[in-house]
Amino acid sequence: SDLTQNVPHELRTPLVTILGCTQLLRDEWGTLDGEFAGHLLDDVYRAGMRLERFVENFSLYAQLELVGRDEESRLDFIAEGRTDARDALTTQPYVVANTRHERLDDLRIEAAAGIVRMASSYLAKVVSELVDNAFKFSERGTPVHVTGQCRSDAYVFTIQDGGSGMTLAQQQRVAAFVQFDRAQHEQQGLGLGLHLARALTHVHGGTLAIESTAGKGARVTVRLPLA
Repeated sequence: SDLTQNVPHELRTPLVTILGCTQLLRDEWGTLDGEFAGHLLDDVYRAGMRLERFVENFSLYAQLELVGRDEESRLDFIAEGRTDARDALTTQPYVVANTRHERLDDLRIEAAAGIVRMASSYLAKVVSELVDNAFKFSERGTPVHVTGQCRSDAYVFTIQDGGSGMTLAQQQRVAAFVQFDRAQHEQQGLGLGLHLARALTHVHGGTLAIESTAGKGARVTVRLPLA
């Protein structure tokens, strides 16, 4: 049910923007104000980026489903991973806060160096999806805290917000294609973000834990093995 509801919406919404804006640009090009035309092109670009993220997340989901069924495939998947966690924690949150939510002023980062056993692209995905959720479910003007520290046995980072939080039932139902309170929050995506972050963490031998109370925000803690 979640799959059949969310996938058509995620395809149709950006396509409506792309087709509508490009049709207007094509039909009225000679009379359009330059600034207005620029705004239309910006809308097309953002819609295209949304579709690109859709394809990337869906492809990664399918890949992780296959990797999770075979130990040899899992070892191949994680073989080349080696990344300084501080790089992802000090770059990805800024990208998400700025380009997706325009909330740089709400971002707080304090991250130490630490080499983990995960490729940089996968760690960037974990961080960006978790930070995106933190901003998506919190109000403008409330901070999102990103912290990271290297311990003796693992690198541990947390993403904490003061938003709507999750009930225990919602935490237990974190899965692909599941979105919570869609009627209350305009959510882009397939509901894959938290599922992908958890799956990527587990495949690499780490853990992802959620501490949350509905209405009082959420704190997500990720532990990753050191390289």
